Amino acid sequence: MIRYPLNLTLSVVLLALLTMSIPAQIQEKQPDKAVAAPSAESPFAAYQQFSATLNGGFGRDTNRKIYRSGKLMRFDFADHYRISDLEAKTSWLMYPTKCSKYPMLDPGVFPFSRKFHLEQSSTSDSKETVDGHSCKIEDTVLISEDPVPTTFKMKLYRAEDLSGFPLRIDVENPLNHAKFSIHYSGVSLEPPDPKLFERPAKCNGPVLTPLTQPKSKPKTAKPAVKAPPKPTPKPE
Repeated sequence: MIRYPLNLTLSVVLLALLTMSIPAQIQEKQPDKAVAAPSAESPFAAYQQFSATLNGGFGRDTNRKIYRSGKLMRFDFADHYRISDLEAKTSWLMYPTKCSKYPMLDPGVFPFSRKFHLEQSSTSDSKETVDGHSCKIEDTVLISEDPVPTTFKMKLYRAEDLSGFPLRIDVENPLNHAKFSIHYSGVSLEPPDPKLFERPAKCNGPVLTPLTQPKSKPKTAKPAVKAPPKPTPKPE
């Protein structure tokens, strides 16, 4: 049976603690910021195709190369890569000679895996440079309806030359005050190569399945059993 990496297990526990909460009350509006009208559109919905390097987040990733193509996201590791289906909430672990499938998402899918409702948004007049890009700073209050209604406060650093892609996201759960940051660098909004998301159909369970059948060893012929020598007759 496959043993899941420790960082993946810890990330799932943190994810459960962060999301199992009652929506908190929205904080008061700041007078020095322009407050936008409420909208149902998630600030992450527009980015269906991209590639980037991820640092931080639920999985505390370090220089993790990631790709997105619609409902699929890929995460590269030293000895394997993972593909997560955001709709089916399923992931594949792909090793050079074996693979497996399990019913959960890689922690790196957050926040793109959630269907957020944008409750409140305000943009600061000041800007900040992140990874060499001039970014507008947007404070948001987002409500996720799955798996249970959960309120998040997020500060988004949206790159002006990357269609507002958030290069940095500071996340807070207002109820339990859990906080973490997500950083994206080397962002490209070009569609990734479709071959990056290919996966064999035979990966259908949590047990690592060989991708190729092992070569059968040639059978070694057993030596012929020699008949015992006949006894020499005694002289009469």
